[in-house]
Amino acid sequence: MGNVPSLKLDVMPGDPVTWWLDEVRALRDEYTKASGDQWSFAASEKQLKYVFEKVLPDPSPTKDIVTDTIFPRFVDDTPSNTTDGPTGAGGKFRQARVNVLEVWAAFAIVCLETIEAKAEFIFDLFDFNRQGSLSHTEVMLLFGTTLSGLTRFARRGDPPDDDTLTAWADHLYDSFHLDYRVRVSKDQVLSYYLERLAGLCERKGLETCQTYHIFLMVHDCVPDPKAR
Repeated sequence: MGNVPSLKLDVMPGDPVTWWLDEVRALRDEYTKASGDQWSFAASEKQLKYVFEKVLPDPSPTKDIVTDTIFPRFVDDTPSNTTDGPTGAGGKFRQARVNVLEVWAAFAIVCLETIEAKAEFIFDLFDFNRQGSLSHTEVMLLFGTTLSGLTRFARRGDPPDDDTLTAWADHLYDSFHLDYRVRVSKDQVLSYYLERLAGLCERKGLETCQTYHIFLMVHDCVPDPKAR
């Protein structure tokens, strides 16, 4: 499921669709290493610039991925996604931030790799305590954050609402006859999701779910042109 090119293509720092999952993982790891106890899931432009310059240096850049893509597409201007920061002149300004989990999850879907490897990486993003399992709420967060990040990157469609996310998480738990108060294992989440994704693709007459546009379509984030 989800074949990828066999040749290693050139990675262009300003274009996530040319990256491999290794690049996305390296960015996530560098952010985690640099964050320590100081940074959070809400990342500033300066923080992301530091990480991207460490991992994807470009001697002759034609595009600044952080300034040109991430912040215009991922930033939310609501007060909850800004923080007070020093101006250097004794005052304060409202500093915009992005949800870094949306960024990593979206880029994991966009990049080159198998669906299986992408799903495993995304699971690990939301396994905050490294227990190899997720709670019902974390399953909802995984689905919702991945799709909200992807709709932001693609600039198409709308992420699912809370009722839809609850129904998806309920269905996953019900498929394994689990109480919603227990945690679901990594193997269970991945087997459920990959099987369900394959079924969604098949029902829509698609041979692969590899592209992120198809990924949005099978989750009903954008209309299916065949249904019009």
